[in-house]
Amino acid sequence: MPADSQSYGKLTLEEARFFAELALSQDKGLEKSVLIRLAYTTSIREGALLSLTERYNDNKFFHITPKTISAMMKKIRKQLGIPEYRNIVFHSLKTVAINWELETTGDIHRAKRQGKFGLNFVCSGCVCYSNFQSNR
Repeated sequence: MPADSQSYGKLTLEEARFFAELALSQDKGLEKSVLIRLAYTTSIREGALLSLTERYNDNKFFHITPKTISAMMKKIRKQLGIPEYRNIVFHSLKTVAINWELETTGDIHRAKRQGKFGLNFVCSGCVCYSNFQSNR
């Protein structure tokens, strides 16, 4: 893949953790921090995370919008002094776990599975349960 085909920048695990910490100081901070942590540990896309519902009813787990997420990311980028040319967006969090998998195991197939999976995700109270299936 050509280097210029990437439309968003990469974050390190340490930077992703800073994002989650700094989100706590914003409105709905705990919700935003949990969203960030789920994104960088599970590699689940923004839309799928925002559509998570509780197990026994259809209440959404997260009550924030993509516009709110974009504003949150912009504010945190500014707080961390991350330059615009890095193009860090919420989707950048998805690659954190993929890169971690590759760096720690050296197994490209495990890294690919981390980034591409089927998902059945339900939440009960504050605990989320998931059923990940590889798309191999």
